[in-house]
Amino acid sequence: MRNKRNLLKELGINAACTNDFAADSDKIKRMVNDSLNSVREERTMYMKQKLCRMILTAAVILAVGATGVFAAGFMLDSGFAGYFKPTNDVEMKFLSSSAYTVNQMDSNSSGTLTVKQVVGDEQNLFVLMDFTAPNAVLNYARYRFETHCDIGDFDANTGIGYRLIDDGNPNDNKITLVCCFSFDRSGIKPGSKMSLTLRDLKAAGEYPSPFGIVAAGEWNVSFPLDYTMDFPKLTAQTDISILGCNAHESLYISPMTFNFTATGYGVKEAATQIPYEEKTGFIINYKDGHSERYSDNNGIRHNAGSSAEGMGLAQSWVFDNLIDVENVKSITYLGYEFVLTD
Repeated sequence: MRNKRNLLKELGINAACTNDFAADSDKIKRMVNDSLNSVREERTMYMKQKLCRMILTAAVILAVGATGVFAAGFMLDSGFAGYFKPTNDVEMKFLSSSAYTVNQMDSNSSGTLTVKQVVGDEQNLFVLMDFTAPNAVLNYARYRFETHCDIGDFDANTGIGYRLIDDGNPNDNKITLVCCFSFDRSGIKPGSKMSLTLRDLKAAGEYPSPFGIVAAGEWNVSFPLDYTMDFPKLTAQTDISILGCNAHESLYISPMTFNFTATGYGVKEAATQIPYEEKTGFIINYKDGHSERYSDNNGIRHNAGSSAEGMGLAQSWVFDNLIDVENVKSITYLGYEFVLTD
């Protein structure tokens, strides 16, 4: 790709003025049009369009950097970009097409909660939020709320996990969090209303430091779940045995998450006897022949729940980086290889 600053120079635009470009996008368009109109008439319309695209791209890249290009082009909040870590336009496209902008807030004397965006797949919901304390420095390693959610007539067991997102300033009075809700089954209807109650912000140092309350109070927000699921998924259902107990297994994987549920009498009790490493890790077998093992220390964030009627095993994981679902052949878990279909 041509050097962006050289391109600006060739069109008679001072590259040192890119801060002005960021503040005034119309200025870019005027200067580009002036430059193109001065070109000889025999230049084709194709060349004009090509130069226009290149100069606009160059100005944006110089002004805001690669992350800013993603946010400007796809309207995905930078907090979600930091959580899912998309690496190309294809990944950004499906995240952005799924995300729904909420911008709902609630305040009390302890602080202000702002729910910014939601995104999700069939068994997981991610809620991006900011919390600002009026007179405190929020510089702990981990945060969480006492959390209750209600989603219309959807009734499922839920695992809840919080993750702190780097906002570039760890020593101010604001934090950005993603709350992941993992359900033991799918069934959220598009447009369902979510009512979210958060109590007492708690904070802790690095694990295993204990949590303590840093902002007491209650915050309530309600919003529609108008996110979409415009990305590939794979599923599997079969009957298996867990330590001699018959179980019906349901498996679901999206580019963001892997979810496993097994129900049957005695399964919950039998699951307690499975070694931790075996229960919380799995292997993805890809169509190109290679396999990758995922564990708490490699590529996933574990978010366990409990299954229907308290008689099963439910596990959910969020990938550290989005995966190519269309290249997945099967998943090996608890000694079984589950072949997936779309």
